Amino acid sequence: MKRALAAVCALLCLLTLSACEIPRTLDLPEIEELKQEIFAAVPSIKDISVTYGNSLSPNIRMTGEGVTDEQAFSIVKRVRTLFSDSSFQSNLFQALETAPRVPPRSIWAPHILICITDKAWKPETNSGVKYQFTSRYFALKDGLEVNEVDGYATWWGSRISENEENCKSFSMEEILAAD
Repeated sequence: MKRALAAVCALLCLLTLSACEIPRTLDLPEIEELKQEIFAAVPSIKDISVTYGNSLSPNIRMTGEGVTDEQAFSIVKRVRTLFSDSSFQSNLFQALETAPRVPPRSIWAPHILICITDKAWKPETNSGVKYQFTSRYFALKDGLEVNEVDGYATWWGSRISENEENCKSFSMEEILAAD
C-alpha cells in the first residue's frame, strides 16, 4: 500500500513539474541585431532578454532607468519593424516550431509582449514594470482574433502605475507619431 501511495505521489509530482512554464531564450541573429539597435538608440536600457515558454509567445523584457514615453515608443517601433517583416516571421515560426493556425481549426499564432522595467519607477509599482506593449499576428475584432492577418503591425500598450494619474494607455497612432 505504501509503495502504491509513493508511486501515485511521484506521478503527481512529475505531472505538476511537467506543466511548469520553463522560459527558453529565443536565439535568432535578427533578435541579437534588434537588441544592439535598442541599446544604441536608448542608452538607458541596460538589459534585454527575449524568451518564450510553453505558449510559444515571445516575451521581450528590458530593464533600464529613467525610460521616457518617447523612448518606449522608439523601442516598440523597432520591435514592430522586425516582427512585421514576413521573412523574420518565417524564421520566428520555424524557431518556435509552430505556424499560425486558421479555420477550420481555432485561430492561433504567438503574440508578442514587451515589458520595460524602470528602476526609477519602483515606487510606482511593486515590480518596477513601467511599460507593457503587445501585438498579435491575427487582427482583433471585438476583442477576439479573426481570420485576418495583421502580422504584428498593430501594437498597443500602457504605462503602469499604482497612482491613477500616472497610468496611461497608448494607441497605435500615439506610438507611430512619436519621434
